[in-house]
Amino acid sequence: MRILMVSMADRGGGAERIALRLTVGLQNAGHEAVLAVGFKHLAYPWVHPLSRDRNQPARNRDAPPPAGPDDRKWSLRAGVEDFFYPGSWDLLEAMDGWPDLVHLHNLHTGYFDLRVLPWLSAQVPVVMTLHDCWLLSGHCAHPLGCERWRGGCGACPDLSIYPPLLRDNTANNWARKREILASSRFSLIGPCDWLRKRAEDSLPKSSLHVTATVPNGINTSVFRPADQAAARARLGLPKDAAIALYVANGGLANPWRDPESLCQAIMAAAITLAPRRLILLVVGGTAEGGGFTPPQDIEIWQCAFTDDASQLLDAYHAADLLVHPAWADSFPTVVLEAMACGLPVVATAVDGIPEQVIAGETGLLVPPGEGLKLAQAILTVLQNDAMRSRMSVAGRRRALEHFDERVMIDRYLALYADILASSGGSA
Repeated sequence: MRILMVSMADRGGGAERIALRLTVGLQNAGHEAVLAVGFKHLAYPWVHPLSRDRNQPARNRDAPPPAGPDDRKWSLRAGVEDFFYPGSWDLLEAMDGWPDLVHLHNLHTGYFDLRVLPWLSAQVPVVMTLHDCWLLSGHCAHPLGCERWRGGCGACPDLSIYPPLLRDNTANNWARKREILASSRFSLIGPCDWLRKRAEDSLPKSSLHVTATVPNGINTSVFRPADQAAARARLGLPKDAAIALYVANGGLANPWRDPESLCQAIMAAAITLAPRRLILLVVGGTAEGGGFTPPQDIEIWQCAFTDDASQLLDAYHAADLLVHPAWADSFPTVVLEAMACGLPVVATAVDGIPEQVIAGETGLLVPPGEGLKLAQAILTVLQNDAMRSRMSVAGRRRALEHFDERVMIDRYLALYADILASSGGSA
Protein backbone atom coordinates (compact mmCIF):
# COMPACT_ATOMS: atom_id res chain seq x y z
CA MET A 1 0.00 0.00 0.00
CA ARG A 2 0.93 3.64 -0.53
CA ILE A 3 -0.06 5.72 2.50
CA LEU A 4 0.28 9.47 2.89
CA MET A 5 0.28 10.44 6.57
CA VAL A 6 -0.50 14.04 7.60
CA SER A 7 0.39 15.56 10.99
CA MET A 8 1.12 18.96 12.47
CA ALA A 9 4.81 18.13 13.06
CA ASP A 10 7.31 15.29 13.05
CA ARG A 11 8.06 15.72 16.74
CA GLY A 12 6.17 17.09 19.71
CA GLY A 13 3.43 15.65 21.87
CA GLY A 14 1.66 12.31 21.76
CA ALA A 15 -0.29 12.91 18.51
CA GLU A 16 2.86 13.82 16.60
CA ARG A 17 4.81 10.88 17.98
CA ILE A 18 2.03 8.45 17.07
CA ALA A 19 1.89 9.72 13.46
CA LEU A 20 5.67 9.42 13.13
CA ARG A 21 5.87 5.94 14.65
CA LEU A 22 2.95 4.73 12.54
CA THR A 23 4.74 5.95 9.40
CA VAL A 24 7.92 4.12 10.40
CA GLY A 25 5.99 0.99 11.29
CA LEU A 26 4.23 0.93 7.93
CA GLN A 27 7.58 1.28 6.17
CA ASN A 28 9.02 -1.57 8.22
CA ALA A 29 6.03 -3.69 7.23
CA GLY A 30 6.96 -3.22 3.56
CA HIS A 31 4.58 -0.43 2.62
CA GLU A 32 5.37 2.92 1.03
CA ALA A 33 4.54 5.56 3.62
CA VAL A 34 5.50 9.22 3.82
CA LEU A 35 4.67 11.88 6.39
CA ALA A 36 3.55 15.39 5.38
CA VAL A 37 3.82 17.94 8.19
CA GLY A 38 3.23 21.60 8.84
CA PHE A 39 6.44 21.89 10.86
CA LYS A 40 9.46 19.76 9.95
CA HIS A 41 12.26 19.33 12.51
CA LEU A 42 13.81 15.97 11.64
CA ALA A 43 16.07 15.12 8.70
CA TYR A 44 14.18 12.07 7.45
CA PRO A 45 13.86 12.31 3.64
CA TRP A 46 10.36 10.83 3.77
CA VAL A 47 9.08 13.70 5.93
CA HIS A 48 7.74 16.41 3.62
CA PRO A 49 6.94 19.94 4.84
CA LEU A 50 3.66 21.40 3.62
CA SER A 51 3.93 24.99 2.46
CA ARG A 52 2.57 27.43 5.04
CA ASP A 53 3.09 30.43 2.75
CA ARG A 54 -0.27 32.18 2.93
CA ASN A 55 0.44 34.31 -0.14
CA GLN A 56 1.54 31.53 -2.52
CA PRO A 57 -1.38 30.24 -4.62
CA ALA A 58 -1.88 26.48 -4.69
CA ARG A 59 -1.06 24.66 -7.91
CA ASN A 60 -4.34 22.78 -7.55
CA ARG A 61 -6.87 24.51 -9.83
CA ASP A 62 -9.73 23.64 -7.47
CA ALA A 63 -8.17 25.61 -4.61
CA PRO A 64 -9.59 28.98 -3.57
CA PRO A 65 -7.32 31.99 -4.16
CA PRO A 66 -5.09 33.04 -1.23
CA ALA A 67 -6.67 35.49 1.17
CA GLY A 68 -5.07 38.91 1.35
CA PRO A 69 -3.50 40.35 4.52
CA ASP A 70 -6.58 42.47 5.25
CA ASP A 71 -8.89 39.47 4.99
CA ARG A 72 -6.68 37.43 7.30
CA LYS A 73 -6.48 40.26 9.81
CA TRP A 74 -10.25 40.70 9.77
CA SER A 75 -10.80 36.96 10.26
CA LEU A 76 -8.41 36.85 13.20
CA ARG A 77 -10.16 39.76 14.92
CA ALA A 78 -13.59 38.28 14.20
CA GLY A 79 -12.73 34.93 15.78
CA VAL A 80 -12.86 32.97 12.51
CA GLU A 81 -10.76 29.79 12.64
CA ASP A 82 -7.70 30.11 10.43
CA PHE A 83 -7.86 27.91 7.33
CA PHE A 84 -5.74 30.18 5.11
CA TYR A 85 -3.11 27.64 4.07
CA PRO A 86 -3.14 27.14 0.27
CA GLY A 87 -0.39 24.50 0.50
CA SER A 88 -2.94 21.99 1.83
CA TRP A 89 -4.47 21.84 -1.65
CA ASP A 90 -1.20 20.46 -3.04
CA LEU A 91 -1.00 17.78 -0.35
CA LEU A 92 -1.07 14.84 -2.76
CA GLU A 93 2.19 16.03 -4.33
CA ALA A 94 4.02 14.87 -1.19
CA MET A 95 4.17 11.40 -2.75
CA ASP A 96 5.63 10.36 -6.07
CA GLY A 97 2.40 9.33 -7.72
CA TRP A 98 -1.07 9.02 -6.22
CA PRO A 99 -1.38 7.50 -2.71
CA ASP A 100 -3.81 4.67 -2.13
CA LEU A 101 -4.99 6.35 1.03
CA VAL A 102 -4.48 9.57 3.03
CA HIS A 103 -4.38 9.33 6.83
CA LEU A 104 -4.98 12.62 8.65
CA HIS A 105 -4.06 13.33 12.27
CA ASN A 106 -4.38 16.65 14.16
CA LEU A 107 -5.38 19.36 11.67
CA HIS A 108 -5.37 22.46 13.86
CA THR A 109 -2.59 24.83 14.90
CA GLY A 110 -1.48 26.80 11.91
CA TYR A 111 -0.84 24.58 8.92
CA PHE A 112 -3.96 23.05 7.34
CA ASP A 113 -6.97 24.24 5.31
CA LEU A 114 -9.90 22.11 6.42
CA ARG A 115 -11.83 23.29 3.34
CA VAL A 116 -9.74 20.90 1.22
CA LEU A 117 -11.41 17.85 2.81
CA PRO A 118 -14.39 17.53 0.39
CA TRP A 119 -12.05 17.71 -2.63
CA LEU A 120 -9.45 15.42 -1.05
CA SER A 121 -11.95 12.75 -0.04
CA ALA A 122 -13.34 12.74 -3.59
CA GLN A 123 -9.87 11.86 -4.93
CA VAL A 124 -8.67 9.15 -2.53
CA PRO A 125 -9.98 7.32 0.55
CA VAL A 126 -9.36 9.40 3.67
CA VAL A 127 -8.82 8.12 7.20
CA MET A 128 -8.89 10.57 10.09
CA THR A 129 -7.59 9.73 13.56
CA LEU A 130 -8.87 12.11 16.21
CA HIS A 131 -6.47 12.96 19.02
CA ASP A 132 -8.68 15.61 20.62
CA CYS A 133 -12.12 17.23 20.23
CA TRP A 134 -11.24 20.19 17.98
CA LEU A 135 -13.09 18.84 14.95
CA LEU A 136 -16.27 18.59 17.06
CA SER A 137 -16.18 22.12 18.51
CA GLY A 138 -16.25 25.78 17.52
CA HIS A 139 -12.63 26.30 18.54
CA CYS A 140 -11.34 24.27 21.49
CA ALA A 141 -9.34 21.05 21.50
CA HIS A 142 -11.04 19.98 24.74
CA PRO A 143 -14.34 21.46 25.99
CA LEU A 144 -13.45 20.88 29.69
CA GLY A 145 -16.96 19.97 30.76
CA CYS A 146 -18.80 22.37 28.44
CA GLU A 147 -21.54 20.62 26.43
CA ARG A 148 -22.32 23.43 23.96
CA TRP A 149 -20.40 21.63 21.20
CA ARG A 150 -23.23 19.10 21.04
CA GLY A 151 -25.72 21.71 19.81
CA GLY A 152 -23.72 24.25 17.84
CA CYS A 153 -21.46 26.11 20.30
CA GLY A 154 -21.94 29.89 20.63
CA ALA A 155 -21.76 31.92 23.85
CA CYS A 156 -18.42 30.22 24.52
CA PRO A 157 -17.59 30.17 28.24
CA ASP A 158 -13.81 30.26 27.64
CA LEU A 159 -12.25 31.60 24.45
CA SER A 160 -8.77 31.21 25.95
CA ILE A 161 -8.85 27.40 25.72
CA TYR A 162 -6.36 26.18 23.12
CA PRO A 163 -6.56 27.02 20.25
CA PRO A 164 -7.78 30.42 21.52
CA LEU A 165 -9.96 33.00 19.76
CA LEU A 166 -10.03 36.79 20.10
CA ARG A 167 -13.82 36.98 19.69
CA ASP A 168 -16.69 34.54 20.09
CA ASN A 169 -17.41 33.26 16.60
CA THR A 170 -17.75 29.68 17.80
CA ALA A 171 -21.28 29.14 16.49
CA ASN A 172 -20.24 30.11 12.96
CA ASN A 173 -17.01 28.10 13.23
CA TRP A 174 -18.99 25.05 14.35
CA ALA A 175 -21.46 25.46 11.47
CA ARG A 176 -18.66 25.89 8.93
CA LYS A 177 -16.96 22.69 10.10
CA ARG A 178 -20.25 20.78 9.87
CA GLU A 179 -20.80 22.05 6.33
CA ILE A 180 -17.28 20.98 5.31
CA LEU A 181 -17.62 17.58 6.94
CA ALA A 182 -21.10 17.00 5.51
CA SER A 183 -19.61 17.48 2.03
CA SER A 184 -16.82 14.98 2.74
CA ARG A 185 -16.54 11.22 3.11
CA PHE A 186 -13.95 9.69 5.42
CA SER A 187 -13.28 6.92 7.90
CA LEU A 188 -12.99 8.02 11.51
CA ILE A 189 -10.72 6.40 14.07
CA GLY A 190 -10.56 7.13 17.78
CA PRO A 191 -7.72 5.99 20.04
CA CYS A 192 -10.36 5.18 22.65
CA ASP A 193 -14.06 4.42 22.74
CA TRP A 194 -14.72 7.64 24.64
CA LEU A 195 -13.52 9.88 21.80
CA ARG A 196 -14.90 7.70 18.99
CA LYS A 197 -18.39 7.70 20.51
CA ARG A 198 -18.28 11.48 20.96
CA ALA A 199 -17.41 11.89 17.30
CA GLU A 200 -20.08 9.44 16.14
CA ASP A 201 -22.69 11.35 18.17
CA SER A 202 -21.59 14.71 16.75
CA LEU A 203 -20.45 14.37 13.14
CA PRO A 204 -22.75 13.98 10.11
CA LYS A 205 -23.56 10.28 9.77
CA SER A 206 -23.48 10.48 5.96
CA SER A 207 -19.83 11.56 6.10
CA LEU A 208 -18.60 8.54 8.02
CA HIS A 209 -17.49 5.57 5.93
CA VAL A 210 -15.94 3.35 8.63
CA THR A 211 -15.63 4.13 12.34
CA ALA A 212 -13.40 2.18 14.69
CA THR A 213 -11.31 2.34 17.84
CA VAL A 214 -7.59 1.71 17.43
CA PRO A 215 -5.65 2.34 20.65
CA ASN A 216 -2.40 4.21 20.19
CA GLY A 217 0.70 2.06 20.48
CA ILE A 218 4.27 2.50 21.65
CA ASN A 219 7.54 0.66 21.14
CA THR A 220 7.51 -1.73 24.08
CA SER A 221 11.00 -2.94 23.16
CA VAL A 222 12.27 0.57 23.94
CA PHE A 223 9.88 1.39 26.78
CA ARG A 224 10.57 -1.49 29.14
CA PRO A 225 11.60 -1.94 32.78
CA ALA A 226 15.23 -1.30 33.74
CA ASP A 227 17.40 -0.82 36.82
CA GLN A 228 16.13 2.04 38.98
CA ALA A 229 19.36 2.71 40.86
CA ALA A 230 21.36 3.05 37.64
CA ALA A 231 18.82 5.47 36.16
CA ARG A 232 18.87 7.62 39.30
CA ALA A 233 22.66 7.71 39.23
CA ARG A 234 22.66 8.91 35.61
CA LEU A 235 20.17 11.69 36.42
CA GLY A 236 21.87 12.62 39.69
CA LEU A 237 18.78 11.75 41.73
CA PRO A 238 19.07 10.51 45.34
CA LYS A 239 18.84 6.74 45.57
CA ASP A 240 16.68 6.60 48.70
CA ALA A 241 14.06 9.27 47.88
CA ALA A 242 10.50 8.57 46.77
CA ILE A 243 10.08 9.96 43.26
CA ALA A 244 6.80 10.83 41.57
CA LEU A 245 7.20 11.46 37.85
CA TYR A 246 5.12 14.02 35.94
CA VAL A 247 5.51 14.26 32.14
CA ALA A 248 3.79 16.86 29.95
CA ASN A 249 4.61 19.04 26.97
CA GLY A 250 5.09 22.42 28.64
CA GLY A 251 5.60 20.99 32.11
CA LEU A 252 3.30 22.36 34.79
CA ALA A 253 2.13 25.05 32.34
CA ASN A 254 0.38 22.48 30.13
CA PRO A 255 -3.21 23.79 29.82
CA TRP A 256 -4.81 20.36 30.15
CA ARG A 257 -3.09 19.48 33.44
CA ASP A 258 -3.99 20.43 37.01
CA PRO A 259 -0.80 21.72 38.69
CA GLU A 260 -2.68 23.05 41.72
CA SER A 261 -4.04 19.63 42.68
CA LEU A 262 -0.68 18.04 41.87
CA CYS A 263 1.23 20.36 44.18
CA GLN A 264 -1.39 20.04 46.91
CA ALA A 265 -1.05 16.27 46.65
CA ILE A 266 2.75 16.28 46.69
CA MET A 267 2.84 18.60 49.72
CA ALA A 268 0.38 16.45 51.67
CA ALA A 269 2.12 13.21 50.73
CA ALA A 270 5.54 14.64 51.61
CA ILE A 271 4.38 15.47 55.13
CA THR A 272 3.21 11.89 55.68
CA LEU A 273 6.37 10.36 54.18
CA ALA A 274 8.80 12.52 56.17
CA PRO A 275 11.65 12.12 56.97
CA ARG A 276 11.89 10.27 53.65
CA ARG A 277 12.20 12.78 50.81
CA LEU A 278 9.48 12.99 48.15
CA ILE A 279 10.68 14.44 44.85
CA LEU A 280 8.44 15.59 42.01
CA LEU A 281 10.36 14.93 38.79
CA VAL A 282 8.94 17.20 36.05
CA VAL A 283 9.74 16.26 32.45
CA GLY A 284 8.66 18.30 29.45
CA GLY A 285 9.17 21.88 30.51
CA THR A 286 9.80 24.18 33.40
CA ALA A 287 8.04 23.91 36.71
CA GLU A 288 6.65 27.43 36.26
CA GLY A 289 4.64 29.20 33.60
CA GLY A 290 1.08 29.65 32.43
CA GLY A 291 0.38 31.82 35.46
CA PHE A 292 1.29 29.05 37.90
CA THR A 293 4.16 29.08 40.39
CA PRO A 294 4.63 25.94 42.52
CA PRO A 295 5.04 26.30 46.29
CA GLN A 296 8.65 26.63 47.40
CA ASP A 297 8.40 23.81 49.93
CA ILE A 298 7.94 21.17 47.21
CA GLU A 299 11.16 19.51 46.08
CA ILE A 300 11.04 19.65 42.28
CA TRP A 301 13.62 18.38 39.80
CA GLN A 302 12.99 19.13 36.16
CA CYS A 303 14.08 18.07 32.66
CA ALA A 304 13.13 19.58 29.32
CA PHE A 305 11.73 17.45 26.50
CA THR A 306 14.54 16.03 24.44
CA ASP A 307 15.01 14.02 21.26
CA ASP A 308 17.31 11.77 23.29
CA ALA A 309 15.03 8.86 24.18
CA SER A 310 17.51 7.62 26.77
CA GLN A 311 16.91 10.67 28.97
CA LEU A 312 13.15 10.16 28.92
CA LEU A 313 13.64 6.47 29.63
CA ASP A 314 15.90 7.28 32.57
CA ALA A 315 13.10 9.41 34.02
CA TYR A 316 10.62 6.53 33.76
CA HIS A 317 13.12 4.07 35.22
CA ALA A 318 14.16 6.38 38.08
CA ALA A 319 10.62 7.01 39.33
CA ASP A 320 8.43 5.04 41.71
CA LEU A 321 5.19 6.02 39.99
CA LEU A 322 3.74 8.27 37.31
CA VAL A 323 1.28 10.92 38.47
CA HIS A 324 -0.98 12.29 35.74
CA PRO A 325 -3.49 14.86 37.04
CA ALA A 326 -5.44 16.00 33.97
CA TRP A 327 -8.55 18.05 33.39
CA ALA A 328 -8.75 16.56 29.89
CA ASP A 329 -6.66 14.02 27.98
CA SER A 330 -8.00 11.81 25.21
CA PHE A 331 -5.46 8.98 25.36
CA PRO A 332 -2.14 10.13 26.81
CA THR A 333 0.93 8.43 25.36
CA VAL A 334 2.85 9.09 28.56
CA VAL A 335 0.54 6.74 30.47
CA LEU A 336 1.24 3.95 27.97
CA GLU A 337 5.00 4.54 28.13
CA ALA A 338 4.98 4.51 31.92
CA MET A 339 3.04 1.24 32.11
CA ALA A 340 5.36 -0.35 29.55
CA CYS A 341 8.30 0.65 31.78
CA GLY A 342 6.63 -0.99 34.76
CA LEU A 343 5.51 2.19 36.51
CA PRO A 344 2.24 2.24 38.46
CA VAL A 345 0.07 5.15 37.29
CA VAL A 346 -1.92 7.48 39.53
CA ALA A 347 -4.18 9.57 37.31
CA THR A 348 -7.48 11.39 37.11
CA ALA A 349 -10.42 9.42 35.71
CA VAL A 350 -11.12 11.66 32.71
CA ASP A 351 -11.76 11.03 29.01
CA GLY A 352 -9.91 7.94 27.72
CA ILE A 353 -7.63 7.40 30.72
CA PRO A 354 -9.91 4.76 32.35
CA GLU A 355 -9.50 2.73 29.14
CA GLN A 356 -5.74 2.72 29.75
CA VAL A 357 -5.41 2.34 33.53
CA ILE A 358 -7.25 -0.51 35.23
CA ALA A 359 -7.96 0.88 38.69
CA GLY A 360 -6.48 -1.28 41.44
CA GLU A 361 -4.58 -3.40 38.91
CA THR A 362 -2.19 -1.16 36.94
CA GLY A 363 -2.66 1.99 39.00
CA LEU A 364 -5.20 4.12 40.82
CA LEU A 365 -7.75 6.64 39.48
CA VAL A 366 -9.14 9.67 41.30
CA PRO A 367 -11.69 12.36 40.39
CA PRO A 368 -10.27 15.50 38.73
CA GLY A 369 -9.53 18.49 40.92
CA GLU A 370 -9.24 16.44 44.13
CA GLY A 371 -5.76 17.14 45.47
CA LEU A 372 -6.19 15.30 48.76
CA LYS A 373 -7.57 12.18 47.06
CA LEU A 374 -4.64 12.35 44.67
CA ALA A 375 -2.31 12.53 47.68
CA GLN A 376 -3.92 9.48 49.25
CA ALA A 377 -3.56 7.51 46.02
CA ILE A 378 0.12 8.49 45.75
CA LEU A 379 0.71 7.41 49.35
CA THR A 380 -1.15 4.13 48.83
CA VAL A 381 1.23 3.20 46.03
CA LEU A 382 4.41 4.50 47.66
CA GLN A 383 3.77 2.86 51.03
CA ASN A 384 2.81 -0.58 49.71
CA ASP A 385 5.78 -2.32 48.12
CA ALA A 386 3.80 -5.46 47.26
CA MET A 387 1.06 -3.46 45.55
CA ARG A 388 3.60 -1.42 43.62
CA SER A 389 5.30 -4.59 42.43
CA ARG A 390 2.01 -6.17 41.32
CA MET A 391 1.00 -3.02 39.47
CA SER A 392 4.37 -2.88 37.77
CA VAL A 393 3.98 -6.40 36.38
CA ALA A 394 0.32 -5.90 35.44
CA GLY A 395 1.02 -2.59 33.70
CA ARG A 396 3.82 -4.07 31.62
CA ARG A 397 1.61 -7.01 30.66
CA ARG A 398 -1.28 -4.73 29.67
CA ALA A 399 1.03 -2.56 27.56
CA LEU A 400 2.35 -5.61 25.71
CA GLU A 401 -1.10 -7.05 25.05
CA HIS A 402 -3.01 -3.90 24.12
CA PHE A 403 -0.71 -0.96 23.44
CA ASP A 404 2.31 -2.32 21.58
CA GLU A 405 2.84 -0.34 18.37
CA ARG A 406 2.97 -3.58 16.37
CA VAL A 407 -0.59 -4.29 17.50
CA MET A 408 -1.59 -0.75 16.47
CA ILE A 409 0.06 -1.10 13.05
CA ASP A 410 -1.59 -4.47 12.39
CA ARG A 411 -4.98 -3.02 13.29
CA TYR A 412 -4.48 -0.05 10.98
CA LEU A 413 -3.32 -2.27 8.13
CA ALA A 414 -6.44 -4.42 8.48
CA LEU A 415 -8.59 -1.27 8.52
CA TYR A 416 -6.81 0.17 5.49
CA ALA A 417 -7.46 -3.06 3.57
CA ASP A 418 -11.16 -3.04 4.50
CA ILE A 419 -11.51 0.64 3.60
CA LEU A 420 -9.79 0.23 0.25
CA ALA A 421 -11.83 -2.86 -0.58
CA SER A 422 -15.10 -1.11 0.22
CA SER A 423 -13.98 2.02 -1.67
CA GLY A 424 -13.10 0.13 -4.83
CA GLY A 425 -9.35 0.43 -4.23
CA SER A 426 -6.81 -2.36 -3.79
CA ALA A 427 -4.56 -3.23 -0.85
